[in-house]
Amino acid sequence: MLALIPILTSIFLIVLDGTLMNVVMRDVAVDLGISILKIQDLIVLYSLITGALVLIGGKLSDIIGRKCLFIAGATLFLIGSFLAATSKTYNHLLLGWSILEGIGAALMMPASSALILEIFDKKQLKLAYALWGATASVAASFGPLIGGTIATYYSWRTAFLLQVFVGIILVITSYLFIKTSEKLDAKALINTLKGFDFKGAFLSFIGLLTLIYGLLKTRDWGWVVAKQANHAIWGVSPALILITVGIALLTAFVLIEKRTQNALISINTLINPKLLVWLFILLAINSLQGGVFFVFPIILQIGLRLSAIKTGLYFMPFTISVLIASMISSKIHLEDAKIILLGILVLLIGDAYFAVNQNAFIDSNLLFIGFLIMGFGMGLIMARLTHAIMTSVAPKAAGEVSGINSALRRVAASFGTALFGSLFFNRLSSITPIKAMAGTHSGTKLPKVVQNAILNALAHSGQYTFKWAVLWILILLFALGFYIYKYNGYSKAKQ
Repeated sequence: MLALIPILTSIFLIVLDGTLMNVVMRDVAVDLGISILKIQDLIVLYSLITGALVLIGGKLSDIIGRKCLFIAGATLFLIGSFLAATSKTYNHLLLGWSILEGIGAALMMPASSALILEIFDKKQLKLAYALWGATASVAASFGPLIGGTIATYYSWRTAFLLQVFVGIILVITSYLFIKTSEKLDAKALINTLKGFDFKGAFLSFIGLLTLIYGLLKTRDWGWVVAKQANHAIWGVSPALILITVGIALLTAFVLIEKRTQNALISINTLINPKLLVWLFILLAINSLQGGVFFVFPIILQIGLRLSAIKTGLYFMPFTISVLIASMISSKIHLEDAKIILLGILVLLIGDAYFAVNQNAFIDSNLLFIGFLIMGFGMGLIMARLTHAIMTSVAPKAAGEVSGINSALRRVAASFGTALFGSLFFNRLSSITPIKAMAGTHSGTKLPKVVQNAILNALAHSGQYTFKWAVLWILILLFALGFYIYKYNGYSKAKQ
């Protein structure tokens, strides 16, 4: 069981790292002298790289060897953490955190779960996977608080330095404790790599990058009509062109994968209406969560001027509510579709609460109520959604669908941060110049009138984002949930 030490450490480190930037964004912006818009870029790219490369990492782990790829990922992760901790510029942090740590995480994640399957026997397997899932849940639940505490009492750089220290231990223990039968044969490796789906890997990554970067840049360039004449290309916003190209590349990826042997994704597996519905719900829910965990820290840290640890504490009602709802959901003997539909309804109530109540973004008591409602709905959904996804396909496709599930969660978080963040900033820039808020990033004391005006602008933008961005997703989810409930639930009963 010693092999679980590096495996569980890796998943804890990856999940914790994914929550860190959200609670230290103001500190990083002040230290590096960059705007909060640049922090959005960093978060979007990190999530995108991790998600887009997870499937590629899974395929490579089967070819190169899981232990080898796991250690390579851990090494990249600790190098990236060191660069992030010592970064002096935005580009330095971009390379260290968003790129190197993102690639490292994408290599470790699929290898870690595959190593459990390879190393442990049937008696140990259930316990090992339970510990793996529990570790990820604990890291996700308490990550903002842990990162916020370190950043407040020490610095955000200390948090990354601790990751370097843990990363070194991770590499050493991986080498010592993970025992596999894999042996690297250069000739066999080259021959196997010849069959790797490089074309599919390239198209999927570039397509996602182009699409999400286009969504991200709508905040600067506009959606259809360019905000400034000098930005226009053929009379339209460059963001619209990027989004269109991204969709075209992803369409080409799907068409090519249909005719490719050893494809990155089996399109035949995806041509399953039930699976597609569940994956769409997964995409929408995780997009929402990515947007929430980006927009709210901006309001808390810049508007209310809270420290990193207080920002983490403010999210605890959401976290606790998710955990409680997850436990309740697992005990209710109803079909997945019905529980997920109930979760969507609760989530819709939480969303509407923020959409009609601007004070909920400012008053801590009102904010906690909204977080409790949203967290409960999210917990009901997430506790059953993975099960619904995995049971909608044949057992032989479970491994591939598990990889798609993991990748889509990360890509959705990137998509949500880009989409909802851009909607938020578009609204905010129409009220007050974002550059005018630079003083709120630091500890500089601002006149109360100015600070209140900035807080109100942020709260109004948050309300707008929930009203016109999140609400349409939840209404659509409600309609899909009703469809699943009616045709999946009732049809079974009739049969």
